[in-house]
Amino acid sequence: MKLKFVFATLIFIGFSLAPSVSSAQGTERQTSQPTPTPPPPSAVEAQQKKSPWLVEVTLVEKIKPGTENEPRVNPGETVLKVGIKFQYSGPDGDIPAPVAKVTDGSGKEYIMLGNLQGTGGFACFEWLMSASHAVFNEKPKSLASSTIAKCKDAVFYYYFLLPENPKEPLALVFGDAKPLPLVVK
Repeated sequence: MKLKFVFATLIFIGFSLAPSVSSAQGTERQTSQPTPTPPPPSAVEAQQKKSPWLVEVTLVEKIKPGTENEPRVNPGETVLKVGIKFQYSGPDGDIPAPVAKVTDGSGKEYIMLGNLQGTGGFACFEWLMSASHAVFNEKPKSLASSTIAKCKDAVFYYYFLLPENPKEPLALVFGDAKPLPLVVK
């Protein structure tokens, strides 16, 4: 009798550990296997999020060698000057400076140089300049959203060092905003 009980127990344990099987009626036995976690959102889904940055390109030009009050241009290089206006419409709080970069037709990214000009106040300049330190894996500074709101009417000029003939098309990426096409004059 003891042998029948042990045998029945083993059969019961074997059925409870068996993988889940669906019958023709659609019923399913539970298994002890964990349910797989859903995959993270795809890059496309992540890009479809609405950005808090509204960006307008006001100027795109190549700096000629020897131009006064502009960065020096070495042979074989292009310094691209991009003027932008922006508004921030995201949540209140301390906002890290958005990294500005230019991408070329091959997908290569060019981070802004440490130069910045414009008509905004010192707090805006200091905040935006801190984003250039991202190249060195330093966190950009944060600025209160109420102060960022004061930067909205200013035009800021970013500089990007590119090869002499970068592969087109070029685009500006500002924070997580949608890339904006750049047409060089």
